Amino acid sequence: MAIILATVIVIISAITMLNRALKLWMLVIGRLFPSFPHITIDAQSSVFYPCVSVHLAVSNEDPCVVLETLNYLSQTDYPNYHVIVVDNNTTTEKLWKPLEAFCATRPKQFTFYHVERLPGYKAGALNYALARTSPTTEIIAIVDADTIVEPEFLRAMTPHFADNEVAVVQSPLGFRRDPREHCFTAWIYLIYRYFLSIYMPAAARFGRAPFIGAMGLIRRKALEECGGWNGFYLTEDMEISGRLFNCGYVSLFVDHFYGRSMPPTDLKNFKRQHYRWNFGNAQIFRDNLQKTLRLKKKSLSELIEALAYLTCPGIYLNLYLLPFSLVAATFQIAAMVKSPIPGETFCCVIMLGVLATEIVGESLMFLTLGAYEGAPWLDRLRNLTAWWALSLTNARSTWAVLFRRTRPFEITGKGRRKEVSTLGQKSSELTFVLTTLGFGCLPSITHITEWSMASLVLGVSGALVSTTLVLPTEKRNEL
Repeated sequence: MAIILATVIVIISAITMLNRALKLWMLVIGRLFPSFPHITIDAQSSVFYPCVSVHLAVSNEDPCVVLETLNYLSQTDYPNYHVIVVDNNTTTEKLWKPLEAFCATRPKQFTFYHVERLPGYKAGALNYALARTSPTTEIIAIVDADTIVEPEFLRAMTPHFADNEVAVVQSPLGFRRDPREHCFTAWIYLIYRYFLSIYMPAAARFGRAPFIGAMGLIRRKALEECGGWNGFYLTEDMEISGRLFNCGYVSLFVDHFYGRSMPPTDLKNFKRQHYRWNFGNAQIFRDNLQKTLRLKKKSLSELIEALAYLTCPGIYLNLYLLPFSLVAATFQIAAMVKSPIPGETFCCVIMLGVLATEIVGESLMFLTLGAYEGAPWLDRLRNLTAWWALSLTNARSTWAVLFRRTRPFEITGKGRRKEVSTLGQKSSELTFVLTTLGFGCLPSITHITEWSMASLVLGVSGALVSTTLVLPTEKRNEL
């Protein structure tokens, strides 16, 4: 038993520390060395207007939000584009009929499809749109249903495709309004910038900045050559990026906001969105790690480029929280029944070291990110708190891929949705905190056993997750 527990702890700790090192590496090369070159193609001076098809996947969305997006797309300053809207699996007519009516009044610019029982979720809708795209179309643009798109989006982005090796040109996604002015989003907006400000500039150095599912363009030929969208993965954007890179294509990251979207406005949907993202990323990590690490016919530079992509699915992974808590609880139970397990001190020292490194590492990331984004100190602390509040969600979704190959796609609710009680939104975290504190403190308080290092591991784990309890849940001043 002792050997098994020690082996598990060492393996998980090693992977976690590697992930931490890669995150810090991305922070350094992505932001602290601005002398590294960015995009070299002058998008403004190039005259290159390939035919673009803008694809919009809609499912059970608020029609007022989608209509605003369609209205902005209709004002796009580009001579050669068309918009395809696919509403899939929306059974309530009042949600999709207004969209159909809007597109019907602009048949040269928009085409609308309503499909029921379409498999593959968003990927299925995008494949449906791709199959109905004009043969003359060279570039596919993907826009989310709640995004305000700047008129110059296509004109600024398409010239980068003059380089035939480029398959993806991605821009960041901003916020429709200043999230600092709103109750819940003031706690989370830096978490959304975490990926775009830290990972994307670093990956772009190697031509491996992935497609992020919105406000990005993909070369149609490359997309079809790689087999289209795969609905098996919940992060179909990240998955297609890997296949494109494996086919020899590169990507570019244009660090300029051409689109602004709506972040979740309550804790329930914030957690739901990150569970989906991390589950999908963990799927990719699970299925591609061995393939990526094969050194056959790969130079060192090619391996580094491949790892630059694979680091991305690992950015939200949380391998340590659940096994550390389980192992520490096992030590506590063994001590309570007077059968202590050898090696407890060794394992607990490693676990506490990993927890301390993660706490210091994430604090450094958010302080640096907050400084770069010009965030007040209070917002940096709020967002760091919200990051730890995601710990249990990320841990559950990370380990869930061992038991489920895939799962249904859940839409993130934005805007006005059915209210959920505060207790309902925080029930899983509250259960975890009470359980860890119970195993960590009660045996010692009741004198069943003495305080131990396992108690400290459980206390730190519970404290990290308990940050959820201070997050607001109400949806005042919605975006």
